[in-house]
Amino acid sequence: METVLLHDGTQGLKGALERLDTQTIETEDLGCLLDIDNPEDYQKLLDFRAESVPTEGECQELLQFFETSERTQAHCEAVCRVAAKLADGLSGINREMLFTAARIHDAARNRQDHPAVLAEELERRGYRYLASVVRVHMDLPDAMSEGISEHALLYLADKLVIEDQYVGIDRRFQLAEERFRDKPEILRAILHRKVIAQRILNSVRDLHIDIKEKGEETWNKGRSCKDGYCSMRK
Repeated sequence: METVLLHDGTQGLKGALERLDTQTIETEDLGCLLDIDNPEDYQKLLDFRAESVPTEGECQELLQFFETSERTQAHCEAVCRVAAKLADGLSGINREMLFTAARIHDAARNRQDHPAVLAEELERRGYRYLASVVRVHMDLPDAMSEGISEHALLYLADKLVIEDQYVGIDRRFQLAEERFRDKPEILRAILHRKVIAQRILNSVRDLHIDIKEKGEETWNKGRSCKDGYCSMRK
C-alpha cells in the first residue's frame, strides 16, 4: 500500500503495481479489466457491477462457496426453466438478470434466513440489483406483486416448482397448508404467499399468449439453463 500511495501517478495504478513483485492469477471477474484511476472511474466500476450479473464461472464459484447441494442446484435449474417460460415474450424484463437469479436463488439454502445471507454476499461482491431480486424470492412485498419484474417472476417461478419439477400453485402450496392447518399464524403467511403468487400469475397470463395456447403442462420440458436458456456470459 505504501508503494501505491507514494507513486507519482504515471500510468495510474498499473504503473504502481509494475514496481512491485506481482503474480498473475486467473479470475472470472470481468471488473478487473476496468480502470479505477480516478473517482469517476471508481463510480463507473460501482455502477457496472451494480447492474451486471456474475459470469457462469462466478456462479459456479458462488455455489461452491455456499456448498450448495446437487439437489438444491437441480431445484434452481427447474426454477430457471420455469422463469424462462414466464419471461418468454414479455417486454421490459432483463432475462439475463432473471435467469441468473433463478440459477443461484437457493445457493445459501443450508443457512438460516438464506435469502438474506445470499443477498448480503452478492451485495458484498457489488451485485446490488441481483441481490435485491434474490432477497425477496420467498416473501415478496405486496407492492412488487402489482407489476411484472425480475423480482416478481423469480418469486412466482419458485412458487410453481417442487424440488426439480413444475407442479403449479395449488399443488405447490397443498402440502404446506395441510402441514400447518393447526398453526394459524404460519398458515396465514402461507396463504398470503399463495395469493401473491396467484396475482402475479394472473398478470402474466393476461400478457402471455404462449401460456394460453399451449398450457403449462409442458413446463418441465425445455433446454437446461446451463445449455443456453440463461445465456450467461462465459
